[in-house]
Amino acid sequence: MKKITLIIKLKNTLIKEYAWGYISSRSPQKTLDFVEKGTLKELKNSAYFSKVTKVYLIIPTKIISNLKLDLPLELQNKKNIQTTVEFLAEEYIFQKIEDVKISIIKRGANYVYVSVVDKKIIDEITLSFSEIGIDIDLITSEAMCLPIKKNHWTVLSRDSSKIIKMQDFDCIELKNSLFNVFLNEHQPKLYNVYFQNNREEFDFISNNLLNDPTNLINLNSEKSPYFRYRTKTKSICVLTFFFIISFFLSKISNNIALQSKVDVINKEIKHMAQKDLGNINDSMSIDEIKLGYEAKLIEQAKPKQDFYSRLVELDRILSGLRELHIKRLDYNNDTETFSLHIEGKNNRNVAVLLKKLKNLKILSNTKKNNLDIISFKVLG
Repeated sequence: MKKITLIIKLKNTLIKEYAWGYISSRSPQKTLDFVEKGTLKELKNSAYFSKVTKVYLIIPTKIISNLKLDLPLELQNKKNIQTTVEFLAEEYIFQKIEDVKISIIKRGANYVYVSVVDKKIIDEITLSFSEIGIDIDLITSEAMCLPIKKNHWTVLSRDSSKIIKMQDFDCIELKNSLFNVFLNEHQPKLYNVYFQNNREEFDFISNNLLNDPTNLINLNSEKSPYFRYRTKTKSICVLTFFFIISFFLSKISNNIALQSKVDVINKEIKHMAQKDLGNINDSMSIDEIKLGYEAKLIEQAKPKQDFYSRLVELDRILSGLRELHIKRLDYNNDTETFSLHIEGKNNRNVAVLLKKLKNLKILSNTKKNNLDIISFKVLG
């Protein structure tokens, strides 16, 4: 029996604008194209809707926060850690814990990745669907639909922002003005930039979203390992309570022990700072020394900040070349070499255009699998 999955994308949270497309289980290639957009009522009247077997909803990345939480040794072999994870996450959440929904999306030996969603926002979204008879099976963020590669970032470039998927399940959405600062801070070895106007963005959804259940949050089942409502505070188990008490007692004990070593540590810090910074005297505080190190780091980072500013400017220019059907922009941080993958006619004109841009050196212009690949460097 042919199964049809409906993929819905929330494009605008303010005016509730949606885009949607269908994937058939019998399709030889799992590809998706968002060929329709409009209101939910228009969605319900769209083609194939009556034959849909599953409904997936993709929401903007900025609605979902992703956290990596380290598990204490006492909990690393425990199966049910939902309540404890909520306690650990509470430190990083500005809202009240009862106002959010927390989903464990991946668990490692000594850590968990969780997604945190505002309960009110999600309830409003799902209610608007249920009012017209649409039951959502699974929900995820845009960044979760991007590929994961070891030590490799995926960047989805848009007109005013960039969605970044880092190692494992770290996801973030940044304004373009902040992207170069963030990039300079983390310095990934490799990253790919994809552009909003390209169909390949939507291919990610069928190739990654449907094949990897850890990308998904199950909304309809509180028994799901990927999602559960938080119960009241009194449901916290006795073991968790004793863990919390022992945790804080160990903190107090450690603080007392460390206090006796403060003078020795401060003296050693000042000794090291004298070698690194110079002009350090005994009357200077640790905060003043820290400011000195920060100023030095900022000064050392200036050349790279200038370099990454040029990368962002290049990204902006390429994003505007919509008629060129840019497939992908690869960057190797080791060799500082770009590879621009494009398809369509008159692509040789791109190489001519790039030659006219300042601080660029064209290395090669080849063709592979109906794609023109132009390699170049951004000069210092």
